[in-house]
Amino acid sequence: MPSLSIPKRHSTHKKVKTIDLKSLGLCVRLRPSKSTTSLPFELNKLNLIDTEILTPHQASFLSTIARSSSSSMRTLSLSSISGSAHLAVSRSILPFAPNLRHLGLSNESLHDPVHYVRFLESTTALRSLECTSLSLPLLHSLPDSLRGLATMEETRNLQVDQLKIAFERLKGLERLYFACSKKEFEGLEQGTELVKEMERREVEWHFAEDY
Repeated sequence: MPSLSIPKRHSTHKKVKTIDLKSLGLCVRLRPSKSTTSLPFELNKLNLIDTEILTPHQASFLSTIARSSSSSMRTLSLSSISGSAHLAVSRSILPFAPNLRHLGLSNESLHDPVHYVRFLESTTALRSLECTSLSLPLLHSLPDSLRGLATMEETRNLQVDQLKIAFERLKGLERLYFACSKKEFEGLEQGTELVKEMERREVEWHFAEDY
């Protein structure tokens, strides 16, 4: 686990006071975390980038963070997750599900897209999701609480008929961000129809040329 340079506290009290650390951004080479490690802070936001992409230690680090921050975490962004680590990572973030408002997920290396279905089905307050790849299992599991969705999915992998079904269910959608151009999307079967439908619903749909 990376060193967080936590200041030592000298106290005669048995109860450890928490450090006023709410937001943490890490770009580190992760090491195994001890199962007994407990951190003296409750995070609201974590942005984690593992510089050694193929390390298997993301899950153990996230489990350590969850011991103190499962109820306080609102924003979680995870980058550079190796394909073999997704199952363990999806399980390690389950404690955050009931209170999380935003999830950013680098999942282009995800070989089995069902790994994060249980997490999404466990969320109750998730308002925005950013994902590099929008597979059908994830699309079908998007929570009703969602207000914003962003994806880097390639145009050739988008299935408009399935997007239409999902968007009809997500009554509270307000914002969409797609990495393709509007022209490319409208060139897909039913693409123009779906864009017009979302415009009728006054959903802000941003395409690549809008970034």
